Amino acid sequence: MSDQTITSLIEKLEGAEAGSTKLDCYVGLWARTDGKGEIVIVSDKYVIKDAGGTYAAQPYTTSLDAALALAERALGEEAALDQLFAVLGTERGGVKRIPLALCAALLRAQSEARV
Repeated sequence: MSDQTITSLIEKLEGAEAGSTKLDCYVGLWARTDGKGEIVIVSDKYVIKDAGGTYAAQPYTTSLDAALALAERALGEEAALDQLFAVLGTERGGVKRIPLALCAALLRAQSEARV
């Protein structure tokens, strides 16, 4: 996934009022395949389709557990906790925004690490 696409996804996450299955798929697409795949609709639900098949994304943008597990897998435990504490210290959009903000922070950290 290009930095431009990651930046666009960060903006979508930061602008969302609440998480969604579609946003979960975008984050999952980045997390699982680094953007190599697509999001399709199957039986009225957004899913990820890549070379490995078609699958539902974890609830990254609606579940703090899922978002934190993803951050831990991508950054390591200590860095994931640092991101969580940073988000908790700055997020003022309500509890529902915390998983979204953590996903955005994770994408930003990954994008900056590539530079």
